[in-house]
Amino acid sequence: MMTSNSAHILVVDDAPLTRGLLEQALRKYGYRVDTAQNGQQAIDYFLAHHPDLILMDANMPVLDGISACARIKALPEAKYLPILIVTALMEREWVDRAYAAGATDYITKPVNLDVLRNRIHYILQAKQAEEALFDEKEKAQITLASICDGVITTDAKGQVEYLNPVATNLTGWTTQAAQGLPLNSVFCIIDEKTQQPVDIPMDCCLEEGKQIKIKNPILLHRDRINRFAIEDSGAPIRDRHGKVIGAVLVFNDVTEKRKMTQALAYRATHDALTGLYNRDEFNLQLELMLQAPRDNNTEHALLYMDLDQFKIVNDTCGHEAGDQLLKDVSFLMKKKIEA
Repeated sequence: MMTSNSAHILVVDDAPLTRGLLEQALRKYGYRVDTAQNGQQAIDYFLAHHPDLILMDANMPVLDGISACARIKALPEAKYLPILIVTALMEREWVDRAYAAGATDYITKPVNLDVLRNRIHYILQAKQAEEALFDEKEKAQITLASICDGVITTDAKGQVEYLNPVATNLTGWTTQAAQGLPLNSVFCIIDEKTQQPVDIPMDCCLEEGKQIKIKNPILLHRDRINRFAIEDSGAPIRDRHGKVIGAVLVFNDVTEKRKMTQALAYRATHDALTGLYNRDEFNLQLELMLQAPRDNNTEHALLYMDLDQFKIVNDTCGHEAGDQLLKDVSFLMKKKIEA
């Protein structure tokens, strides 16, 4: 990053005397200085050397300073380049044209060198601060892009500002497409059990400054077709004064983890052969049902069934046939009860 005393300045003026005086003064102030005679030379020089600031006369032959300014600022690498227009034309139209072309500021002729020195000093300071802020933001985005969790950030109104690649993959939204949209439009979740939409309580983050976490199992919709089991949490983003300026939502795909958990829970509570509750789970469910009528004034029925002469099936047809009979009977029972 450049510093004020090492900054590289390009002076562009078609008048040799003015160009020489400005070059001499700026070198005296400690800057590295090069010169050009018209707007086209300024463009060519910028493309080859990328100076830190351009001091450019507005009215020049070949290509005037304002047109050159517009062409330079249209280049991606000139996004943070300050251009100071020097003009003897004080009409409002010229000033408006300069700013519309992307000029940082303007200074009038005859140039007051003390004013010029201060103006350049503060412009370069602002450029340094802007570059530092950009570097920090870039580092933060590189960090977010490299982690395995999905990350979405919002502004203070809850509108999406950024999605990292994992969030893009899970939601189907890019940062460009999602910017400015409400979070609920991009991050669409439903309750896994009820299949009903779930609102993200971002107000707790943005208005109350609290962290949030949705406790119930939820599913994330992508393109309203694909679904992912996720776990998520949110937290407010604060500035250096503690003011909430946005929120960050972090989530990860736990589809396989949840499937394994559900499979283990199923095995722990169900008979492997029939798929019916095992003895422990049956006793638990029976106790819950016995409690329900007392609490909710509801009724339940307990059905006891026995398979007569089941031993004959095992003895004559084999245990595989007996197992299949148990499966078929269990399937029919569950189907009829669910119906």
